[in-house]
Amino acid sequence: MVKKIFISYSSKDIEFVKGLNAKLKENGIATFFADESILPGFRISDVIDKALSDYDLMLSIFSENYLSSNYSDVEWRSFLVDEINNKSVKLIPLLIEKVDISHLLKDKKYIGPTKDIEYIFQELNKIFNFFKNEDDKKIAERVVEAGMEGINGNKPFVRILNSILNKLGCINLDNFKRETVEPLLFELDFEISELNLYKDEIKKRRDKEKDTMDNFLNGLDSIHNKKSIDLLTKLKRKVLFIQNSNRNDKEYAITNEIKYYLNDSEE
Repeated sequence: MVKKIFISYSSKDIEFVKGLNAKLKENGIATFFADESILPGFRISDVIDKALSDYDLMLSIFSENYLSSNYSDVEWRSFLVDEINNKSVKLIPLLIEKVDISHLLKDKKYIGPTKDIEYIFQELNKIFNFFKNEDDKKIAERVVEAGMEGINGNKPFVRILNSILNKLGCINLDNFKRETVEPLLFELDFEISELNLYKDEIKKRRDKEKDTMDNFLNGLDSIHNKKSIDLLTKLKRKVLFIQNSNRNDKEYAITNEIKYYLNDSEE
């Protein structure tokens, strides 16, 4: 699964960052780009603090401008601490000009120095593919180890969608906010890919161990079924359609769609 990426940069490098952010978004990668992600009226520090905790990776764009910024120093150091604590890659340094960061990030490989956006994207894509492979392995392991525990029930779609809403802090749909749309779409994508991967893993194991897996597979039929994937996919299309429309009541329209799908699937 492609990770959500927080772009840390100096405002003096904004024109380059705009081009890089556009390239990432064109390829379906969720980004936090302050100049676009922070809406008028919101407290900048609050939005950035939340994004620092919500996003998986940070792309730190190092330049002389970046190194002289107090804000950027706080951002990348917070991800480095998280990386050390969790023993997993969190911080990706990108040099867009020749600057010395050896005293800051000793023994850390970086991209650059370069401003070639196509090359930068290819390097980032290697990292995204690495994480996708690691995530696929973890999901497959969890499927086999967990069996039916924690996911049993006859209404998988309802459980999945309610789980997404709870994760996004939307237990009460009347509190659905504009900034929740992008995370909602990301979570829908994740669940769809996870369901498909789950099915593929079970099919592989059924082909290898048909007799010993029969009971397990019978239970999975009620969970990882075509209806759940179809409903999640249809809801995603509806949300995207509303988000890209010119209507003034997008939040209201999206919440109504979610309510409709929840009610419809419970009948």
